[in-house]
Amino acid sequence: MEYPSLIIFSDGVPSRNGGGISQTLYNLFDTYPSEKITLFTDVEDYLESEETLLKGSVIKIRLNYFQPIRNRLGKFFNPIFFVLNCWIREAFASHTKLKINDKKTFFLISTSHLERLHFAYYTSKRLGIPLITYYMDDWMSTISKSWLTDNSMSFVKKTLTDSIGIILISKGLENSLVAQYGGLSKKVLIVHNPVSLHDHEERVLSNDYQKLRIVYTGSIWPMHLDAIVFLARAVSLLRGQGIAVDFIIYGKPVFWDTYKNIFSPLGVEYGGFIDYNEMHKVLQGASICLLATSFLAEYAAYAKTSLQTKITDYMAAGKPILSLGPDYAIGHEFVNQYQCGYCIQDNEPSLIAEKLVYLSRNQGLLSDMGVRSLNAVKENFSKDIVQKKLYRYLNDLSN
Repeated sequence: MEYPSLIIFSDGVPSRNGGGISQTLYNLFDTYPSEKITLFTDVEDYLESEETLLKGSVIKIRLNYFQPIRNRLGKFFNPIFFVLNCWIREAFASHTKLKINDKKTFFLISTSHLERLHFAYYTSKRLGIPLITYYMDDWMSTISKSWLTDNSMSFVKKTLTDSIGIILISKGLENSLVAQYGGLSKKVLIVHNPVSLHDHEERVLSNDYQKLRIVYTGSIWPMHLDAIVFLARAVSLLRGQGIAVDFIIYGKPVFWDTYKNIFSPLGVEYGGFIDYNEMHKVLQGASICLLATSFLAEYAAYAKTSLQTKITDYMAAGKPILSLGPDYAIGHEFVNQYQCGYCIQDNEPSLIAEKLVYLSRNQGLLSDMGVRSLNAVKENFSKDIVQKKLYRYLNDLSN
């Protein structure tokens, strides 16, 4: 199989500890020939640690010529700067002197920012490279912007129409895009975060706990926060009744520091930051792992389309998933499809608490769901399976 050359542009250099888009791209391409990968980035301090980054040559690019102002003057000047930056990206050079030596080269863009999508679209055209768009949620429907030559909705439709290939995180996202922009003319590939299973035979599905231990890993963004708080309040209620339940959050300190005044009084524990390579060992101490989706209407687009990266990491550890969110959350659909967890659609802590008691009294159910989690990953989301599917897709596009 041939490997076409790739220019990958995202919200940061793909990293195994990056979370979300960054982590998914790392897991998708960490076995791809590094000499075939060029990484664009506009992020200044992207070097967390060389060993955690996706291997490939890195080129710094200039995304904006007029930088946003971070004070009260920004309310007036930033919309003007946005329009000017769009005009510059469309009218002038591609911001890089990159020479394309391989005729089979693709520009792969995966971002949650309009400006980066805009850069990728016009740079790929100027370089004469086919564009591949990889959307991981429907952030596009949450913005409404216009500039001299276009507006956000018609521009997104243009990227979908002109891309040689379209990769999406979920079928729900495909349905959402079709409803908004019409039929997708290009072949669509559904790709979710793949996980390594090289040590799965050594994993022990250990759910024999005297008390329920709920674990959450990763970022805490507004589209997760309220659901996490509802669970924390439910756990606090149970503790007040003398029922032993632990709720532990692992993630970067910035998230814990931001919300610890909410979580600490409710008895939530902070487990610290863990390297991605150590995650599965840490997860062995969990009874069930939390997938949190906001109940707020303003985040409905994300809830319906974004299948969070962490879900397959939980499953690879052989753990059942506690999917907490509104009835339209795509996480519920996923969990029900693979029968790998338990769904709660209530945002009332007392009702959540009742269901946690049920789970705590049914350790056999948790164990069975954990077994199904691991089996589903082995059959559908291992790196070996997902990477082969993706690389074959890219190879087919190049021929």
